[in-house]
Amino acid sequence: MDYRFSLTPRLLLLACLSLLTLLVLAFLLGIQLGHRLAPVPAAAAPVTPATQAAPSAPSAPSVAPAASAGRVGGSGGRP
Repeated sequence: MDYRFSLTPRLLLLACLSLLTLLVLAFLLGIQLGHRLAPVPAAAAPVTPATQAAPSAPSAPSVAPAASAGRVGGSGGRP
């Protein structure tokens, strides 16, 4: 029993289409993996309630007013 393998035009067309499909799928897989491995830019990062800054209360002045400088609660021990 002998089998003679011949490359007919139909077989060549099928082989070329299969190779082209394989290359396209490998390219699309590379794009998908690249998107998953790439870091997320800071501007495009989604903002979640946990990462949002809480509104801060108005802060007290860091320097005491001149009228109360040196006084801590009352007369301060001076007559």
